[in-house]
Amino acid sequence: MAITTFWVKQEKSIIRIHLKGNWQYEDLMQAVHDMKLDIQRLSAPAHIVIEFDSNRRIPRSILSMLSYALQQLPDNIGSVTIVTNGNAFINAIVRVADRLHPFVGCGLQLANDYDEAYQRLKQFPVGSMLRPTA
Repeated sequence: MAITTFWVKQEKSIIRIHLKGNWQYEDLMQAVHDMKLDIQRLSAPAHIVIEFDSNRRIPRSILSMLSYALQQLPDNIGSVTIVTNGNAFINAIVRVADRLHPFVGCGLQLANDYDEAYQRLKQFPVGSMLRPTA
């Protein structure tokens, strides 16, 4: 499996899923399942960063994979950031997924690289929610 999931900060406020190399649908679903269990145990919200490899060919069913994965997120999510690493195809797919499936209450953010995503997230206090105001 070429998907790694790990906490970026000790206080468990940011979890990072890095999709690199050869991975399949089952690998992504297992990573999302494990991440969901970890996040549900927390008393404060957690932010998710999903990073795609810049030069990896994307599985044919990425739109349905991404949609399903986002539907599995627990309620205590602060934000979801997709890091495209300059992959224009992933950028377009994420924009389509966000429009087709606005069920992600926290909204989907795009970042060109991990540093950009992390800089945005560290501006928020630990445990903050980034949900849009109604």
